[in-house]
Order: sequence, then structure tokens, then C-alpha cells
Amino acid sequence: MARPATGSARWNGRQWEARVTTGAGREIVPMHEVPACLASPKAPPRDCACASCSQARRVARIISDKLRRSGPEPVTTPSETAGDWFARYTKLHGELGNGIAQFPGDWRNYAEPHLRGKPLLLVTADDIKAIRDGLTRARLDGKIGAKRALNIWSNIIKAPLSRAFSDDDPKYSRVRVGPYGSNPAHGIKPPASLDDCDEDDRERQPLEPEEVAELLRYAARPVADRALDAVQIYTGLTSSEVLGLTVADVRLTAGRPAIKVARTLDLKTGELADTKTRDRVRDVPIHPHLRPLLAELVRNRAPAERLFVLVGRIRDSERRVRVLREHLRAAGIVRPELHEGTPRLRPFDVRSFRTCFATWCARAGYDSRWVDEWLGHKPKDTAARHYVKDTPGFEDVLLKPSRPGVVPPFPELPEALLEGASTGSGFRIILASAPNDSEQLQCEGRDLNPYRSYPTGT
Repeated sequence: MARPATGSARWNGRQWEARVTTGAGREIVPMHEVPACLASPKAPPRDCACASCSQARRVARIISDKLRRSGPEPVTTPSETAGDWFARYTKLHGELGNGIAQFPGDWRNYAEPHLRGKPLLLVTADDIKAIRDGLTRARLDGKIGAKRALNIWSNIIKAPLSRAFSDDDPKYSRVRVGPYGSNPAHGIKPPASLDDCDEDDRERQPLEPEEVAELLRYAARPVADRALDAVQIYTGLTSSEVLGLTVADVRLTAGRPAIKVARTLDLKTGELADTKTRDRVRDVPIHPHLRPLLAELVRNRAPAERLFVLVGRIRDSERRVRVLREHLRAAGIVRPELHEGTPRLRPFDVRSFRTCFATWCARAGYDSRWVDEWLGHKPKDTAARHYVKDTPGFEDVLLKPSRPGVVPPFPELPEALLEGASTGSGFRIILASAPNDSEQLQCEGRDLNPYRSYPTGT
């Protein structure tokens, strides 16, 4: 009995070829991307075991298997990029009655940057891990949720490659390129877990105004930290947005006092970066109670100076959550749900300051579309996009609230905090110097250089 055809890899003097015998005769398929033999580039011996010759034989087997199983159907060769193959897969997936609207964008945003035109048959497990890690970073940076990360992973990696490298899936035979064992995504963990999805479903909780007043009065908490807390609570900015502000961004003397949000501080690298989206570039009105503190923070300082300067190792910034909760307890703020969370609520952390701002604005009757604009949320409809082009200042809203008679819940800042900021010590956030807490590190290898320090100057 003749052995089954497996395809022969042959070097023609310029490139590798797969020579496959089928019922229609012999076909020669060029393998442009497979490099020449490492041992003898001009005339590789048939029994050479170098990496290039082994790869040529493996790719030739895949091509042979595809040609013999699929007949005249389109064949993935080493020259077909992963992106071109995914476009073919997307078309077939849609023809089978499945939704594909987000597939091209997700591939472009999350897969193509790591593959950059690489042929599908040359994609490795390391390439797939890079895509997975990119989704993980997007989730940890707040760009996407855990469920969204899992959906993207399934739509552009897990499901497509399982059908590309399948031993038996007749519906997708037109896009099959090899056997199950050749799947580069096999055995690679996804970018999120079910526990991550459950955590995303929990909501953040705000502090009550009297609790914020107690925290801002708590003298054992450094003045710089209390000033940073106050700016986040009274503006709704994220920590990275506040830490990216310069003195020039605080416009106290303009016709309508506001903070210009145009950049963020990357807490993984310590570098300034653009905001996540164009909707995040915005003017946020300055609440009257916050104005005295900002006046002290910018007094006699150069316009290019950063409003707050971090001092210490980058990863130590993640320990601030635990320190914050310790200070909440010491200040007498001991509600169990703040410290331990509930099935519905997350424990309080630095991102919850933003929730305080949004919640208090809602209680005061501020229009939700104004609040969305201040928070940097994308307008949800065409009317909102036109409506919020010229949002009011806080004084305008205080004078004409949406619900007459409602007293805004923002408390006045403690005098001790203003006095502390006026001493000049309220600009520097001193990060803890204790060893990193593994419970606070959300993913392995999160920082490019975890021991890099923030600058001590401006």
C-alpha cells in the first residue's frame, strides 16, 4: 500500500516550494516566508534537522493536507497574512448567519498591532500571548471590561483559530489551514477570568459628604495626599488625569474657571501620555469650594510645572489603596462595605473618588449630560453631543439648579488643608518605600521597569 501523500518541501535555488500530488496532478505552492536552510543555504540536504528545514517540512504538510481535503477551495499559503485570512474567515462566518460587525475593528485594534502582516502559518504562541497581554492591559487600564475582553478574545482568536486548525469542522472547511495540533493559541489562558467578570459587575460606592470632610481633616494623612483626594472628588478626574495636570492647566482667572484636561500620567511607565479618547480632552469647571486649594497649589509656580509630583518607585503607587483604607478607619470611617465590599459593591479605592463626584452631582440635580461631559464620557446620542458643547460652570448650576431648593452636597474644604497646601509641601506625593505587595499587582510583568523611580523635580 502506498503511503499517504504528505507534501514535499523542496528548495529551488531561490525559495522553498511545497510539491503536492492530488487527484488533479502535482501542484507546486511557493513558500516565500520560510527562510533558507541554516546549515547549507544553497543546497539543503534532505535529512537536515535545522529550524528552517523543519519549518519547511511542517508548512508543506499543512499545505498538502489542505489541498487534498479541500480540493479547489482557497488555500492558505505562507504568503497569506493572518489579516487576509481573518477577512476570509469573517466573510464566511457572516454568511453562516453570525454577527460580524465588530470583527474588523477588533482585529485592527487588538490583533494587527502584534502581527503586523505576519503570515498565518508563521504565527506563534508568543504572538498569541502578546495579543492576550494587550487585551489584559486594556482591561486593567479601564479601556474595556472583563466581559468585553473575553468576547474580543473569542471573536478574533479562540474561535477563528480553532476552526482554522481543526481536524473536522465541515462548515468552516474553506478556511481550514491545518490540524488541531498546529493551533498556536492552544493552551493559552484568556485575558480575563470569570472572577474578573463578576468583579466588573460590582459597582463602586461613594463616600458621604461628612465622611469626605473627616478624611480631609485627618491630620495623619499627608497634606499632599489629602490635596490630591480633594481635587479628584471635586472634579471627577481620574488619578492619572490629575497627576498629568500642569499649573497652566488650572485656569482660575478665566471668565469661567476651569481645569483643562489634555494628558494623563501613565502609572506603569511614569511618562505623560495623551488622553484615551478625544472625548477625554475637556474643560472641567472648578467648584467654588475647591478654588482656594487650587489657588494655593499654583501660587508662585511656573506654568509648565506639574501640579503634583510623585516621588518613589512606580509600583509602590499601587499600595496607596491599602493605605487609603487604613486612613479611612483611623479617621472614623468604618462602614464595613467600604472596607470589605459586598456582592453588589466593591471596596472603596482611589477610583471611587470619581464616583463621589458623579453621585454628589446627581444628588444636587445637575443635568446628567453635563456630568457626563465633565467625566469625559462620550455623549450617548446626537442631541447630547450638541447640547454639551458649551457646558456651564458650577456657579451657573448653583444659581439655577435643575431641581430648585436642592442644596449641593459638596462640603467646604477644611482650613487646615488649605494652610498645609500653602506651606509648599502639598505638591509632592511620597510613595511608600516598603516592598511591593503581591496582592496589589494585577498582572505579571505589568511594568516595563518596576524599579524605575519617578523624578524628584518638576
